[in-house]
Amino acid sequence: MNQDRVEGTLRTGMGKAQQGASDITGSSRQQGEGTRQELMGRAQEWYGSARQSVQNATDQVSRNVAEHPVRSLLIAGAVGCAAALLTGRRRRNRQMYSERQHY
Repeated sequence: MNQDRVEGTLRTGMGKAQQGASDITGSSRQQGEGTRQELMGRAQEWYGSARQSVQNATDQVSRNVAEHPVRSLLIAGAVGCAAALLTGRRRRNRQMYSERQHY
């Protein structure tokens, strides 16, 4: 669990507590502030979770590249070729279209 998730959980709890206190005092302003705190806490928890997922994926890719460097190079080359073919095809289509426009 990273710092963003911990802080988000705390902020969510503080927002809920503030909402509970507003029920006792009847303050709509405090109710709104509590709702805002809770939503910000949930967003921060989500961000922390997403950040942790990206970090885990990055670590996994790094391990795979270190364990299988040749396979990683072949995969990277195949992806690069596919990207070149896709972008080249668009460029050719655009050129053919513009040539037809001139006739």
